Amino acid sequence: MRLIYIRIKGDLMNKTPYSKILSIFGIICYANGYLLNNLYSTFIGVFIFLYLYFTEKIVDFEIDTVVDKNNNRIVDLKEYMPTKLIFNIYKNNAKPYLKFKSKHGVISSNIFSEYSFNHFNNSPNYNNSNINNTDIATNTLNVSNSSNNTNLSNLQTYNHIIKYLVNVMPYKKGEFIVDAMGKIFDKRTLNYIDYSKSFKFDVAPSLEGLKHNIEQNEYVKSTFGGIVEPELDELKIYEIGDDIKRIDWKKSIGSNSIIVRKLLHMEAQSIYYFLDIGHSMRISIDENNNKINYATGVLLNFIKYNENDNYLFLYDDYKIVKSSAINNNNKRRIKKFSKNTTFQQYIEKELLNIKPILVDKYIPTITNIEHKRYNGSSFGSSGVEHNYKNQEYNDNNIIHSYLSRRKKGSSGIFECARYLMKMKTGNVMIFTDLDSNIIPLLKSINMLTKKGFNIIIYALYSPSFNIHKEELSNEEILQEIYKHYIHRQKIIKILRRKGIVVVDLNNKDGMKNIIDKLKRCKI
Repeated sequence: MRLIYIRIKGDLMNKTPYSKILSIFGIICYANGYLLNNLYSTFIGVFIFLYLYFTEKIVDFEIDTVVDKNNNRIVDLKEYMPTKLIFNIYKNNAKPYLKFKSKHGVISSNIFSEYSFNHFNNSPNYNNSNINNTDIATNTLNVSNSSNNTNLSNLQTYNHIIKYLVNVMPYKKGEFIVDAMGKIFDKRTLNYIDYSKSFKFDVAPSLEGLKHNIEQNEYVKSTFGGIVEPELDELKIYEIGDDIKRIDWKKSIGSNSIIVRKLLHMEAQSIYYFLDIGHSMRISIDENNNKINYATGVLLNFIKYNENDNYLFLYDDYKIVKSSAINNNNKRRIKKFSKNTTFQQYIEKELLNIKPILVDKYIPTITNIEHKRYNGSSFGSSGVEHNYKNQEYNDNNIIHSYLSRRKKGSSGIFECARYLMKMKTGNVMIFTDLDSNIIPLLKSINMLTKKGFNIIIYALYSPSFNIHKEELSNEEILQEIYKHYIHRQKIIKILRRKGIVVVDLNNKDGMKNIIDKLKRCKI
């Protein structure tokens, strides 16, 4: 196993609230003594200032984080194989509070031992230990790193060790980066600095990873059953424009007419992916659990295992942000990036660069809904409710027209549909939350279905991503969730009435659940 340190960061020193409170108290004491000629109060104020000054000068933030190696034995990380890593934090008087994170797999951590040791006999004095050494003998990577950035002789200057047990499970072979981030406080908790250090591991392929990829491949391929795969069981009389390769000559001779096998679904149809990256899709209260990251992950799985030509459209509320063609069988490389970068890797990089917009609190609301006719019908029959009314509607149209850079206000989903009208028919997969731009969505669907496109909408349920269980006890939020749900169900009913497959998703749906839901929708 190869271990590399790739980043170490220590910011400037900051004051803790305790230090600020002590400073304010010192100022009050000094001012009180100065104004009232109270030497005792003045002496206290001066003493506090001197105390803060000298504690800042002698502060000790020095720590060293290394991976621990047990008996010179290293266990390689393997994809989809749970492994325990031990991180040693060497320190003297500093108080580190660290968390371990990774974007390349599942990770959890906790302190399992903390002790001081004697440099002369190397015998540790345990203060707290919840796990014996025998408990981490199997499938564990323990470190003491004398290479790279850490010198073993330097570690002997420390008199205290904190051991973190970190459980990891890499998602795929290649690189696995673990970030150790947090704050380091001085002994008296008056000052602190931000700390960050990263470790890069090599992940080897494993049988479990291979089984997982095969299983996932089967799940994703089954999404196109009945849509992409041709059905040739039905017969019909030949018409001008039919493919002569599908003529059934035996049936033709017996019926004295040219008979062709009816192709219910086009072979090797192109797949068009529409990903909504507008404001409502990116709003989130959690950087790790949000709609845009979830939709990106599902979309990458579809692209990875689909062998047909793929076209990806990223759109926001006003325009098409990016469009790309992905052909998994295409062996060309992108020269401007590197000789080893494929189109699929380029698209993956583009998708992963889409970041959520973090907010402090999310409340589902339908204040952006007013009755507006669609195709001559009210919302209750075949229409939806819209965002604006009267003068507000006109004002918003002016802003919308300006942002969309067109004479008439347009939207991203409608621009995608107009673009597809010039291309051959295929299957369209739309990833959105159905929280905005409903009128343009319905207009786009009408255009595409008339042209012969098959459409599947993967609708992400916003409250499942943005509301915690603790907030469900709030009656006001529950009422808003209920209103949002009723409105959303009306929209889904309208879409299904038009023959659109709508797969309703929440944050707990994995690929297997998505496939099962899709099959139920088809039935």
